[in-house]
Amino acid sequence: MTLSPEQKRARLAELLREKNRQPQRAPTSFAQERMWLQERLATSSATLHVPVAVRLSGQLDEEALRRALHELVLRHEPLRTTFVEQDGRPFQLIAPVLEPSL
Repeated sequence: MTLSPEQKRARLAELLREKNRQPQRAPTSFAQERMWLQERLATSSATLHVPVAVRLSGQLDEEALRRALHELVLRHEPLRTTFVEQDGRPFQLIAPVLEPSL
């Protein structure tokens, strides 16, 4: 069966969308691997945690805040990145989409 150019373009677009929906696995940087090792050695330590508190005043438009957070997370891969261990080594797992919750 031979596909027309339009069918080929549609199939390629479908494959690209499917690829972008799957998490991407990437190696960690030296600094990320060092932090991962520190966390493994001292699991109860909060040394790497950086707490932040923000006080908002006035009326809050929750939907606007939700959309803004969604766009921020969509734009910056580190906010969608988790770390998995495979064969004793850490890897970054970058989610294509992540919905932040309020």
